[in-house]
Amino acid sequence: MKANTALALVLSGISLVFLIPQAPSRQRRRIAFILASLVELVGLGTLCEYLFGLNLRLDQLLFMRPQTSGRLIRLDECPPFQQSRLLPSAPL
Repeated sequence: MKANTALALVLSGISLVFLIPQAPSRQRRRIAFILASLVELVGLGTLCEYLFGLNLRLDQLLFMRPQTSGRLIRLDECPPFQQSRLLPSAPL
């Protein structure tokens, strides 16, 4: 799980906690709305990255990937990783 995914999950949980009381105050609803909006922005940005081929570097907001010889390491370029994605669908 990437750091931005984990952060969005935590923010959405905190947002829900602010809405737990039967009648949350206006301030609690506002905080919950702001947190939910941040989650939505991260999701929308990630979707735009996939749809339009952009690199907004959302996955590197909190942690940078290690570099080797000036090139970023991509896990999906690693042959064992590519094979491991195929294994679960093999029985189908």
